[in-house]
Amino acid sequence: MTPYQMMLIANELMIKGVPVSTNEQARIAGTLWQGLSGEQTVNTFRQSLKTAFHTGSAKKMMSPRYFVPPVLNKKMRTLTWVTPRTHLFSANAYELEIMRLLALMDADSVRLQSMINTTADRLDGHASAGSAPKGNAMRPRL
Repeated sequence: MTPYQMMLIANELMIKGVPVSTNEQARIAGTLWQGLSGEQTVNTFRQSLKTAFHTGSAKKMMSPRYFVPPVLNKKMRTLTWVTPRTHLFSANAYELEIMRLLALMDADSVRLQSMINTTADRLDGHASAGSAPKGNAMRPRL
């Protein structure tokens, strides 16, 4: 089972209120952790982006760093089943959704806490460039 499929199943279980045992949580978290993208995958994804930003630093700041969707040019649906408008937004939603589930299933992971902080800083840095909420105003949303 792919991390994407596991993400959809885990969300469905939670929505339906099905109790998830500690062993099942560990299995779900293990499958989600398998989706952790390597540096080459992340760079390939960034290069595939067709954005108005031609500089590498803007693409780097805007694109996911840890969990890149398995299919580069396909928009992935998440918890809401709404297909995001852009590939970049879809990829960020995919990454954040996996991180949300990992926070619920593997809450004690020091590695995950570091990833969440780095992602929050990345998104906060991008928000500072525009009219989106700045500083700690965005963090509760993660």
